[in-house]
Amino acid sequence: MKKVLLAIMLFTGIGSVSALGLKIESLTWMDISKSYSISNVDFNATNGGSFNIARQYITIQGDLSDMVKARMTLDIVNGLNMLKYAYVDWKIMPELVVTLGLQKTFFGNLPSWEYPLPIKDVTEIDSDLTATASADLGIAFGGNIAKMLDYHIQFLNGEGYKTWNVINNSLWAVIADVNVTPIEKMLKVGLSVRYADKESKKFSSDLGGLTMTIASFGAAAYADFKLDALNVNLQFISINNRMYADTNNFNGNVISAFVSYDIFKELSVMVRFDMMDPYIHTDMTNDNYSALYAGLGIKPVKGLTLKPMVALMFGQKYNSNMNKANLTLKLEAEYKFGAEIIKEEKKPEAPKPIEAEVAPEVK
Repeated sequence: MKKVLLAIMLFTGIGSVSALGLKIESLTWMDISKSYSISNVDFNATNGGSFNIARQYITIQGDLSDMVKARMTLDIVNGLNMLKYAYVDWKIMPELVVTLGLQKTFFGNLPSWEYPLPIKDVTEIDSDLTATASADLGIAFGGNIAKMLDYHIQFLNGEGYKTWNVINNSLWAVIADVNVTPIEKMLKVGLSVRYADKESKKFSSDLGGLTMTIASFGAAAYADFKLDALNVNLQFISINNRMYADTNNFNGNVISAFVSYDIFKELSVMVRFDMMDPYIHTDMTNDNYSALYAGLGIKPVKGLTLKPMVALMFGQKYNSNMNKANLTLKLEAEYKFGAEIIKEEKKPEAPKPIEAEVAPEVK
């Protein structure tokens, strides 16, 4: 099955280059950050301070036909794992689109988070609370019903895009996501669920180095509200991991709230607050923590966005003393460049004018 999917992804790249409408985009993230450990009024620098190119995406996408679209995205900074997306969308009808290849995963706000703040979606912050990678290999069915309901059902490899090419894979995952838009362009609410078999390395040391397979359940409820320049996004994540041949459940949850306001077209202000509890057991309480992010989105010229941000993480996850916290100052520059090439279609030849018949001369 993997060989078939890999062949399809290769044809995706070739097909995109020869597409009827070809679009090429480049996205680069460059940042510099500095972290501090705070205790009362003492600031101690812990790490950071160097310039970093975090990501360099190159995307090629196009229409292979009126019904089929293709996309391939490379992350050239990511070494051997350069392939981020490579899939085809076959739009049979608005209510049914089949996607095949290395694709986005539809869990909570993960597919729509486009880094207005230079941090990951809350589902990717803590490995203990990560339900799924942002992309995975598989097949999906989705669509839009009555311009009000969107749905996605995905059958995936389970490893994520960084290790999608594992040869001996015995893991798998399935995701179902549905959201409705009761008020067009203003309110969207949705629910996602995921089940997967995955390997647990967290407890391998307790098992003499043996890595066990666990069943992983995830659920996400989310809502997005937009009114003019205001955008409010809420998300609740619940994770349940159960080790086979074991009676222990390892449960966690996340609550996240994001608010942004466009002061004007070139300047936005944003705040996000996350409350995370990787283990909600009564016997494991020294792990809950919170994170507060505040930043700006500045667009001085076309294609360039500057994102200064301050992040404050506090709680028992990072320090046993609740009076301590971690402070991070970060400045990210995001640069987008795009070009579009549209093949010139042959215009049908205009019909030749009909010559009027000349009546024969009467002698």
